[in-house]
Amino acid sequence: MAKFSPPDPMDFAKPATWPDWKQRFSLYRVATKLAEEDEPIQEHDGILKPVEFCSRSLSDAERRYAQIEKECLAAVWASERFYHYLCGLESYTIQTDHKPLVSLINSKDLDTTPLRCQRLLIRLMKFNPVAVYVPGKNLVAADALSRHPLQSTELGYLEQEVRVHVDAIEESVGVRRPVLEQIKEQTERDSGLQRVLNYTRNGWPDHIKSVAMSAKQYFPERGTLSELNGVLRRGNQIVIPYSMRDDMIQKIHQGHQGLTKCGQRYKNAIWWPGIGNDVRELIQSCRHCDINRPSQHKEPLLTTPLPELPWQKIGADLCEYNGHNYLVIVDYFSRWLEILNLPKTTSESVIEKMKSTFSRWGIPEEVRTDNGPQFSAELFKNFAAEYDFQHVTSSPHFPQSNGMADRAVKTAKAILKQANPHMALLSYRSTPTEPTRESPSKLMMGRSLRTTLPTLKENLRPAWPDLEKVKEYEKQAKQSYEKYYNRRYSAKLLLPLSCGDQVRLKIDGEKTWKTTAVVQQEEAAPRSFTLQTDRGNTPRRNRRCVQLVNRESPAEPPAVPPEPVHPETVHPELSVTQPVSSHPTAGRGSPVVTRSGRMVKPNRRFDT
Repeated sequence: MAKFSPPDPMDFAKPATWPDWKQRFSLYRVATKLAEEDEPIQEHDGILKPVEFCSRSLSDAERRYAQIEKECLAAVWASERFYHYLCGLESYTIQTDHKPLVSLINSKDLDTTPLRCQRLLIRLMKFNPVAVYVPGKNLVAADALSRHPLQSTELGYLEQEVRVHVDAIEESVGVRRPVLEQIKEQTERDSGLQRVLNYTRNGWPDHIKSVAMSAKQYFPERGTLSELNGVLRRGNQIVIPYSMRDDMIQKIHQGHQGLTKCGQRYKNAIWWPGIGNDVRELIQSCRHCDINRPSQHKEPLLTTPLPELPWQKIGADLCEYNGHNYLVIVDYFSRWLEILNLPKTTSESVIEKMKSTFSRWGIPEEVRTDNGPQFSAELFKNFAAEYDFQHVTSSPHFPQSNGMADRAVKTAKAILKQANPHMALLSYRSTPTEPTRESPSKLMMGRSLRTTLPTLKENLRPAWPDLEKVKEYEKQAKQSYEKYYNRRYSAKLLLPLSCGDQVRLKIDGEKTWKTTAVVQQEEAAPRSFTLQTDRGNTPRRNRRCVQLVNRESPAEPPAVPPEPVHPETVHPELSVTQPVSSHPTAGRGSPVVTRSGRMVKPNRRFDT
């Protein structure tokens, strides 16, 4: 199809105007023996003005058409050429000076229409044209473009638009020319990408079974793949060849950002199958990220269930107030509080006070303390063995696990601040607590204590409260604590630890997770573990104070990159019949194991 020479100055007397979508469109068209010209026109302020000009010369076959066929061809070609103006309109007008064309277009009857005109009118059915006869003397525009065709082999209007669009896409790629050339060069050497390019150019098979093995992973994305000057693209992303992926992953993780941020970095830049998993594996194995991770989030609150008996489980801790040291003991069942003055903060002094207390209330089954030197000494271990009670300690640097004793210390200090601490302690023991709705004295001894408040004798008689109600009240209170705590701190469980797991922790005032260790055993206290560091130490930590190092993946066959090929050696018929796989083939005696440890069972259909 040939183009025309530029219009002469008389054509500039009627410059094109912007289309008004509220006004009706009219299509003025002229067909001569050599060419055809079309103009969509609209009325603006009572004056007909063109919106756009177009023309084309007729081919040798079209020049031998009958005049009615040329006129019909001009109407159809013009409607398709200005599809962006005319599509969806209720109707538009085709102005023609060839009167037989009016009845041909408006009749909508194809049975009596010549065959060639039938084919043209079928193409016109997606529009709603109304043909109008206008005498040649009343046509508003001179048909200079149809009278002076220029035979030329230059690109047509559509081809020029496509070329401009392609150039704009190339310029929009924010990649330096050397990098783009390197990607193109490595793409030419990548056998898998060459097969994908071949499918992209010539069409993909209908079923994945017909796709070459090295291109199967691209099959789900076939609708988004395109080629631009030898570089494969997925939407607005550049598909990176196999040989450049390791370098690209390092660039993605240059700032040591997290998985979400790294994903946002490559989302609008580069892509290859499995890029998300590759980036995740790099981040999980990054030593810098492991060492400088922030503190772990809080785990859901663990409440201690109410014991079955008074003084069955007690908590103990030391506190200091006004220059004096005290041993604070609290009962988990009744919240009964003992505040004992310590002359010395030694194990001997603590044991002596506990023996005195046990002589009044009996020996508990379990004693919970922190890891203070008074409780971790060998002397206290012998005392626990002699008096036959279980000694459970909380994790170091995690006082929350001994929360009952810590809360009792806070209450004890508030009592010691009073002018008469003994009377304040009596008031505490005779006042109902919130969880159980009963006083510590009534739950401890089955009776209320006489205080300075006037009280009937009936209220001082021994009478055990309804223990079932006490347990229900206590259970509801702890459920409420758990609910608000977990919601406030967005608590969630951390990954469980097993013996032999590699972990990191902070010791000796470290600010980062530098020290590595191995989980040695799990302690009786919940979420508490004994570790063994590389230095030979065996510290004990709560799960929140231990950072799990990613478990090593099971051994798997090394990945084999695709063999370099020249793009000319990739033929359409070879992409199906002789696939080249970019993955190693495991023998019958060496099963393949995935990263998660699952054994891959080969399909027997592929053994032939």
